[in-house]
Amino acid sequence: MSTKAMEMELDELAEILAGLTNNRQSGFTTWQHRMNATITELVGGNGALAIRFNGLVWDPPDTRYRIDSVARSKEIAAEIIETLRWELSRKVPEPNPLDDSAIDPDLWVHVQGLVESGDWNKVALNTAVFVEDKLRAWAQLPPAVTGSVDVFKASLATDKLRLGDRPSEQQG
Repeated sequence: MSTKAMEMELDELAEILAGLTNNRQSGFTTWQHRMNATITELVGGNGALAIRFNGLVWDPPDTRYRIDSVARSKEIAAEIIETLRWELSRKVPEPNPLDDSAIDPDLWVHVQGLVESGDWNKVALNTAVFVEDKLRAWAQLPPAVTGSVDVFKASLATDKLRLGDRPSEQQG
């Protein structure tokens, strides 16, 4: 679930919680399941929040304490929702695979028409050709060197793409 969708889910869960008066109320079981699913997705189903939530007493055996028990359980559930909001705020945002920083602009120009037409085999092929051509240019190899493996090997043989002093950095 996206961060925005999770924020909306937490808002809905808090709103439903505010209207709950007991565990026999219509929608309680669905709310409880959604809470468990949300806790599991954000922090795992075996963590402290899950244990705390599942330990809430919504229907005590002694009916004299039912109102106090439900009120206290609602307070704790509200605290759990706020804690889930905090956990969500700590998560690294999901990258958008189609934003400008994720795609080389020259590559995008090269394959945009193929992507838009959904010709995925040609997208893969043209991407490989594009990368091979870029590597050949960076390593200043002649156009006669072709094939991804040959271009890669030839580029490593030049000093043009040397990364560092360690052999592992130079060998790829």
